[in-house]
Amino acid sequence: MKKYIFLTICPYFASAIFVINSCVPAVAIDHCAGLSIPPGSYQQSCVNLKLKNNGWTMGCDLEAQCRRGTTQPYDTVSRVAIPCSGDIANCIGVLTCGSC
Repeated sequence: MKKYIFLTICPYFASAIFVINSCVPAVAIDHCAGLSIPPGSYQQSCVNLKLKNNGWTMGCDLEAQCRRGTTQPYDTVSRVAIPCSGDIANCIGVLTCGSC
């Protein structure tokens, strides 16, 4: 008898694998393991830099709290997918891969 594995959402787990009428927790994969905070001009106007797993693309996002202007407080939280092929910029509080 063949066993089929389907990805599904089970009522007891946020992410799980359904195997022959039973739910088991899926193995968490850290897509950001081994990566470091990437350089970029955003570092002049953003704080609380973090790398976070992106469950939708199974990639890694850079999250930061950024200013919307030069004198504004760090009041926006923004994410950008990494790796980025160019500069990561803070465009009025929004992290952008490339220039504004």
